[in-house]
Amino acid sequence: FTDFEPRGARKLLPCFDEPCIRSSFSVRLLIPSHLTAISNMSVKCIQSIENEKEVSFYQTPRMCSYLLCICIGHFSSIIGSTKSGTIVEFFASTGREKLLYKYLDIAIFTLNWLENKFGVKYELPRLQLLSTYGFPGGMENYGLITLNDFTYSQRHLFHTCLVMHEITHQWFGDLVSIKYWDSLWLNEGFAEFIQFLILNDYNKELDAFHLFAKNESVSCLQYYNEGLIVPEESKVNFVTLFHNLVYAKGAFVVKMFYDLVGEKSFCEICSNYLNEFKNRSVEVNDFISIANSTMKKDFYSFFNPWLRNVGFPVLIVNEIEENCKKVGITISQKCHNNCTFHISVPIKYEKDEKIYKKKVEINDKCIKIDLNFNWVIVNDDLSSLCFVIYSKSLLKSLQKANNENKIS
Repeated sequence: FTDFEPRGARKLLPCFDEPCIRSSFSVRLLIPSHLTAISNMSVKCIQSIENEKEVSFYQTPRMCSYLLCICIGHFSSIIGSTKSGTIVEFFASTGREKLLYKYLDIAIFTLNWLENKFGVKYELPRLQLLSTYGFPGGMENYGLITLNDFTYSQRHLFHTCLVMHEITHQWFGDLVSIKYWDSLWLNEGFAEFIQFLILNDYNKELDAFHLFAKNESVSCLQYYNEGLIVPEESKVNFVTLFHNLVYAKGAFVVKMFYDLVGEKSFCEICSNYLNEFKNRSVEVNDFISIANSTMKKDFYSFFNPWLRNVGFPVLIVNEIEENCKKVGITISQKCHNNCTFHISVPIKYEKDEKIYKKKVEINDKCIKIDLNFNWVIVNDDLSSLCFVIYSKSLLKSLQKANNENKIS
């Protein structure tokens, strides 16, 4: 099998191997007759030549060179279709394909979800997925997703998320591609977050947002003083290009934007973005521009600190007291590069033995919140990416509430 991202297509054929340049590919392979060949498009014809066969595929649409894929081996498949009639075919090593029916159902659910939520149809006649030994993870080749071997593993949730992630790329990365690798966040940040939106609807009993916080939040904490999601073009490093930063922190930025605008507006923005730029190449500012025009609001002040600066904010929470009663809090934000972040944080607090929740937008260095409370938690459930430091008094009240099993 081939795996060309980011600059591997040039090893197979002479080409302009940059994501900003789209080309159509007509693939024709001469292989031993007992093997199966798969590529981005469906087989057009097969011609037998003694102990070999020549397999020709339909021409691809214009796409990035790194998305070209060729796989040859002992493969067999199972087949289903989406509500809109797209054929979904899941390949595995011959004899093990029937172990993949649950993942075929997940792939079909994901295609249906993406078409329904964003109103943009999958443009190819067929989506193929190959789960094979020796492949390290997942790769979103247009029309032919390659995956590691699911048939020998019990990591069902991990593989479910991987299928959802790679299919999301068929829109975010393939249909709409990036001009250069400094905009990789538009591919990986969105696929990494949207997979949890799909998972949340696929399995209602699973708290996908809690899982997101558990998976992404902890790994993000290491990036307090290092790493840019969107580096300068001249500083793109292909050794560290696919570092976890662009996945975990990148997804967290998308999630915080989702929290700010809400699900309905987020899907509308993504729909407008995909429709405006489908079969074209984009850069980060193109998405922000679509967000601005859709919401009639300037989101550069939200995105730029998160994408183009190192780190994230530290929120310092202090109580406001009057007549020995807590009547509010102040939240100050600090970071090592002194920029101001825009975030939405949930606040959980207790008053008179009752628990209350509210959301607060923070877009200034310091804000004041009127609140009568016994104890308060800022950024409950790790909803936004930040550290929170409480005053000694507030910390003592939280310790007391924890000892009384009021919080966990």
